[in-house]
Amino acid sequence: MKSTLSNVLQKTLVYGFLIVVVVLAGCNKAPEKPKLSEIFKTQLIQYLKDAGKLSTQSGEGINIITLRSQLTEAKATFDLLNSTWPEGFLIDAKELFRKSHDGYDLVLKLWNYKIDNSDNPTEPSINGWPEFQAYAGDALIVQAHGDDFIVADYRGKKYLPFDENIRVLLTISSSHSKKGEKLC
Repeated sequence: MKSTLSNVLQKTLVYGFLIVVVVLAGCNKAPEKPKLSEIFKTQLIQYLKDAGKLSTQSGEGINIITLRSQLTEAKATFDLLNSTWPEGFLIDAKELFRKSHDGYDLVLKLWNYKIDNSDNPTEPSINGWPEFQAYAGDALIVQAHGDDFIVADYRGKKYLPFDENIRVLLTISSSHSKKGEKLC
């Protein structure tokens, strides 16, 4: 009986070893590179041009009309690109491009508040305060309303000054775009 148990144990160990070898051999295969369609390549090149133009101009000084127009172009190209984007390919770049778009959207939102003479984003949740905080966090320029501020509910509350944070958000958005571009 000992020898039968010993034979069964030996066979189990041998089969287990073979299974482990087969699994590990399969894991060591280099992942196949996805095939990139010509449409994807063309759209990627166009998107990199559109996003690069937007990123460059936001660093040099841009007005709201040009920003809105260039962002619309870049997002439209990205939508076409995204529809042909190979699964699992350059996922980090794709996410950085999306973050860039989100940041530029926040720039437009903040800029529109300024133009419309709306209240500044103010804690805890006035005019998108949490959204701006979630996107840019400690990079934002924050000030506090004085104790004598005309709106009693805003006294002592933190808020985001328009001009300074438009520049901050433009810089962050441009940075995400450039990082994504480098990954391509």
